[in-house]
Amino acid sequence: MASIDKVRIIVVGDSGVGKTSLTHLICQNEPITRPSWTVGCSVDVKLHEYKEGLPQQKTFFVELWDVGGSSRYRNTRSIFYNPVHGIILVHDLTNRKSQQNLQKWLFEVLNHESSGKATKHFDDVDPEQFFGSNQVPILVVGTKLGMAEMNRVQRSVTFADECGADEILLDCRQSNALAAGSTSAVKLTRFFDKVIESKIAASCSHAAVSCYVLAREKHPNIANHWLKTGQKKIVLKSVNGVNELERIYERARQENLTTVLIRDMGKTQVAPGSVTALGIGPGIAKDIHKIVSDFKLL
Repeated sequence: MASIDKVRIIVVGDSGVGKTSLTHLICQNEPITRPSWTVGCSVDVKLHEYKEGLPQQKTFFVELWDVGGSSRYRNTRSIFYNPVHGIILVHDLTNRKSQQNLQKWLFEVLNHESSGKATKHFDDVDPEQFFGSNQVPILVVGTKLGMAEMNRVQRSVTFADECGADEILLDCRQSNALAAGSTSAVKLTRFFDKVIESKIAASCSHAAVSCYVLAREKHPNIANHWLKTGQKKIVLKSVNGVNELERIYERARQENLTTVLIRDMGKTQVAPGSVTALGIGPGIAKDIHKIVSDFKLL
């Protein structure tokens, strides 16, 4: 059985906004009856079909990391923020303060090193510049919609508008809140696809840069010619499984082509060293084509 790729999505927001109820609804397709307070972090997993119904369809595990929102764990919860492939920011529609705090939550997740240590203080940065440079896909979710409508809570410009993210408004107690085909379900599916595409792009970029560095070292004449001729820089093709990637890698090496395997660091629930991408080239076009011509374009 072929291994299934995974992405990690961090779910954050103030304590009590309904993060646990949301993750349970997404992953189990039903409301949670007795949600409990999250201490540290709780992980739930959803099986997602990337680009469902299209030739590029592929199954992914989406890990939802529900991080406890209590302020007492502020200095320790950053250990859950690496790696981050996507972020769900959750606020309570009946609590305006919880929406105002989303900016601080986003800053907390993005402002970390691989060690989990914060690199900046929120008060020392320009939010527009800091968040404007963010490449991590974001989804904003407003919960307790039924109570907000009952109390006629007024909404002005939202944080989702400010950071260019989609927003879902729902009541996690309703079993049909994410019914197939609904606007909320479509937005959620689109967000998951963006997260997966972002991870794929990162792996492919890593492979491309690694190939170029290796080519400059092993085949400098070919690398320089590649730069000067202006030929197509990167072509993405889909390969069926890790075993196929490793087989192609060995073929490329036998042809004396520049080639690099990119392996996962194992910071999601996937074995360290799992192959995520393969780079081939720069090299003679006919030699590369001989190896990859049968694969479909992404």
